[in-house]
Amino acid sequence: MKSTKAYYLNHSGSNYEIGKKLGKWILDNPEVRKRLVVPPGLFVPRNKKTIDEMFEMFDQYCPGINEEIKGFADSVGVDQSQVIFYFISFFVSGCNVMALRPEKNQEGHTVLAYTYDFTDILEEMCIATTHVTGKYLHTGSQCNIFGRANGINEHGLAMCQSSNGLPVTNIEAGLDPVITGLNFWCVIRALLENCKNISEALDYLENMPIAYNMNLMMADTSGDIVLFENLYGFKAHKIVKASDSEGFLCACNHAVLPEMLEREKSRWKSSVQRHRTIKDTFLSKPKISKKDLKDLISTSYPDGLCTHFYDIQNMFGMLYGGIIDVNDKTINITFGTPQHNPWREFEVGVQDKDQAFKVSLPYEQPPKDFYEMTEEIV
Repeated sequence: MKSTKAYYLNHSGSNYEIGKKLGKWILDNPEVRKRLVVPPGLFVPRNKKTIDEMFEMFDQYCPGINEEIKGFADSVGVDQSQVIFYFISFFVSGCNVMALRPEKNQEGHTVLAYTYDFTDILEEMCIATTHVTGKYLHTGSQCNIFGRANGINEHGLAMCQSSNGLPVTNIEAGLDPVITGLNFWCVIRALLENCKNISEALDYLENMPIAYNMNLMMADTSGDIVLFENLYGFKAHKIVKASDSEGFLCACNHAVLPEMLEREKSRWKSSVQRHRTIKDTFLSKPKISKKDLKDLISTSYPDGLCTHFYDIQNMFGMLYGGIIDVNDKTINITFGTPQHNPWREFEVGVQDKDQAFKVSLPYEQPPKDFYEMTEEIV
């Protein structure tokens, strides 16, 4: 059993001021700093033209991030263009996402649920409430310091994501990007800070260049839920409204929308199994409760979604399990596996004091066929 820490942070002020605070946090927390260190020479150096184009893209689609990174760089004492956020295509390989309309939820609320699976060795494990001056307040999981992996904003727009197929990364662990564009953690933060509802988010996504293959699940206060998929720059989405008889959506690590299936010929057996488990659970009863979601997230694979494969060779251990209630504007989250760590609740708009939590992670090995490929479709 490995022991580590998770964090809650409260950010407010201008982007530059928030960046300065993040820099101080990194300097004051050597354990976090160690998780974000990468070997020298891992990334190819970029010329001035590429750096200028990169800054321009962030200014256009993620306004304020460059200023935040400048504050961070000034605080830490490094050149802004060398901050790892600009280089890395985060190679998260896991995650499962689910959405329930009010008609399908026992409590009558619109709910998202997710697991976020990776390795603690390269992840800061932090949830943050962020209020940048002039942007929407939001609470969500910090990803690579400046990005977000999931969250909900003050207007009730909520989202979570999973990798669609093998992860896209500019290092050896995954697929090469086929277009110049943004990664999921940047996309999600931009949506949370600039969009009030699903309609605005879909418009924003349509215009964004997205390099990462992702399944993005979203919900808002209307009760509608949507699955947006991006695969090699091709985009599609499905909205479930009150007239839909099933009342739910789910995705794991492969494409599920019909227009995407022809672009992805095979998928992990483990992804197919997890998708089948979620669908079977949701179809087994007329309404699904939050307890049902917690049980699904807490049960070990293959009967549930919980995985403990944290080592650097697998990078598929549960770092977060989460349930976002759009009506209550709350996130129930477990840092690390819920089999060994408690659930905690955070409210959007309640800017609590900074905190650190002890987290226990049992390192285990996956089944032999976990990463085998199949052409099966659920």
